[in-house]
Amino acid sequence: MEPYDQSNTNSPSIIEDLPEPKYIFGVRATRQKKRQEGIDRDYQDCLERIQVADQILSLFPCAAEAYSYRGAMYLIIGEIQKAIKDFNRAIELDENLAEAYVNRGTALNVIDRFENAITDFDKAIAIDPEQDASFFGRGVAYARQEEYDKAWMDFGTCIRLQPKGLQPYLQRAQIDMKMERFEYADSDIDEALAIDATNVDANLFKGLVQACLGNYENAEFYLDRAVEIDNQYAAPYLARSAVRQSFKKQGWYQDRQRAFELDNTLGLPE
Repeated sequence: MEPYDQSNTNSPSIIEDLPEPKYIFGVRATRQKKRQEGIDRDYQDCLERIQVADQILSLFPCAAEAYSYRGAMYLIIGEIQKAIKDFNRAIELDENLAEAYVNRGTALNVIDRFENAITDFDKAIAIDPEQDASFFGRGVAYARQEEYDKAWMDFGTCIRLQPKGLQPYLQRAQIDMKMERFEYADSDIDEALAIDATNVDANLFKGLVQACLGNYENAEFYLDRAVEIDNQYAAPYLARSAVRQSFKKQGWYQDRQRAFELDNTLGLPE
């Protein structure tokens, strides 16, 4: 693909109409209206796995991998401090355990300690430069610090190491959207859709980038599909509202109302 010339686009300011970073910059690990039974099932599964790790550690109290594993389970259920404590212990026992640095870096990203997270991902990469999760996590940290060039490079390395991973394409696409490099973003989103055509975020971002390129019908098609895939997720409604309003189409206010009904943290619709 030739270098993208930003001067040739008259795209509407759709991205600016949506809240940052919750919906646009950084695909969320959990969606706002994920079904409660799924949350409960995942939570219970993690608790059971924590119990297994407890048993292992009662027999082998110096098992670094068991601490790292238990910490990962704590991280999934949102017990961040317990997770970090376990990762610290794992690293004390085995300073060359790359996964413990990756896991701790991920936990530090969650609590916005990005510089510390980057240090951990750097250590993980020094130990195992072929582990894609390290580059992904560091890319997230760089992106949240608005070091977009570094983040873009890390997501690219992650894609090279694991070309079938969907999230790195979406993350890199979001950086290109942020920098108004919409054709590059469109290409990465197509790769994500080739991996999983039913991914709601891939369809959402495909719709947004098509709108930014001025293709309203394509934008509407993908945003409609995102709503169909998960009609309990506020972001597609909010995105479709912004697109419809920008192109002066009907239905934008109803979409915005629906988004606020699904996610009351957005405040009140204007």
